[in-house]
Amino acid sequence: MNKNAQATLVTICGIDGSGKSTLAKNLQKKCIQKGLKTFLVSPLSIEREQKHVLKQMRAATFPSKEEKEKMLGDFLSFCFLRYALTSIKEAMEKHDLVICDRYLSSHLASQA
Repeated sequence: MNKNAQATLVTICGIDGSGKSTLAKNLQKKCIQKGLKTFLVSPLSIEREQKHVLKQMRAATFPSKEEKEKMLGDFLSFCFLRYALTSIKEAMEKHDLVICDRYLSSHLASQA
């Protein structure tokens, strides 16, 4: 990819179960076949270290179910934002095409 060029950002939005992920994967396959360097944003994946912390948090005792859910939600939000600010930004610099199949990831990628 040309150093001065930016990646094209493709966003796929739709309701749960509408086939966004399937469409994104199929689009990525076709683009790779055509020689484009593509990156598929997978915001629901977390790194090994984060999985370890998440496992410990799930097993931990909290004063209430609500507090546990809030802590887990905050942690997963942090994981996703970290992912968005590093992986997506790098992908935009190194690839011809970046595909997002979730609205939040699409929004964050467009801001990167």
